[in-house]
Formats: sequence, structure tokens, C-alpha cells
Amino acid sequence: MIQSPPENETAENGGVPAAPPSLPYLTFRAGGKRFGIPVDKVREAARVRRVVPLPGSPDDIAGVVLVRGEPLGVVDVVRATSERPLDPNSAQPETGMLIILESRPFALWVEKVDGVEGILPERIGPPPEGSTRLTGAVSQGEQILGLLDVEALISERAG
Repeated sequence: MIQSPPENETAENGGVPAAPPSLPYLTFRAGGKRFGIPVDKVREAARVRRVVPLPGSPDDIAGVVLVRGEPLGVVDVVRATSERPLDPNSAQPETGMLIILESRPFALWVEKVDGVEGILPERIGPPPEGSTRLTGAVSQGEQILGLLDVEALISERAG
């Protein structure tokens, strides 16, 4: 009986185990930190448009923006991920990028989108202690890439 090679070994690669597939994450910066979210959670990235503040909204909701006629709640990632209280009267950024989420009426307000990075699952470790909005973290030299828990973040706001 002929046995087939394990799933990650093929005749084409000489029986050498294939590298595990990396997971694509959109990476970005907010508040001097780096974050990532799975690309399948992202519809598009766009320049910041006029964000209209919503009186009485939570501190991390910057307001609402219209994108092609669709109103989207804008979550300020700096405020949403801060471990310390922020001054609710501090000015919102006027520049940056919006990461418009797939299948959700929300966008994330970030400083800069870095691009798409493939991350090997075995490189993903637990989030830093006390981080409630991260699903994991990846050490990248001197920096940590925090993997943002988009579902939990948005579920809190969508009620």
C-alpha cells in the first residue's frame, strides 16, 4: 500500500515539510503603537473624511463619517486601546486613515496604515497582561504588534 505524504509534504518539494501558511494582517499605527487586524475583517482603507462628533457617545467613538452615502461609526483606536484614561476634551486627530470594516457599520481611525503582513501562527503569543482589546501579540524586534480584537471592540459599541 502506498502512503501519501503528510499534508505539508509533497513530491514537488522533495518531501520537505512546507512552511505553514502565514495569516494576512493589515498593520497600522495608532498612538505610537503598532496593531494588526485580519485582512478578511477589512473592506478598505481610506483617507480621513469629515468626522461629525456624536454628543453623548463613548469617549472612543470619534463620531460618524459618510462613505459613499453609508454612515459609519468611527472608533478612535488610540482611545479604544489606551490603558490609561484620556482627557475627553482633547482634540481628535484631523489627519490619518480610516480602516473601513467588512460587514460592520464601523471604521477605525488610525494614524497610518503600514500595509499587509503575513504572520505565522506560531509567532502569535498572548496579549500583554491587562490588554483587554487584543487577541494576541507578535514580537517584532524592539516593537510589539498588537492584534486588535475587532469583534469585541465593535460588539461593545454595536450593543
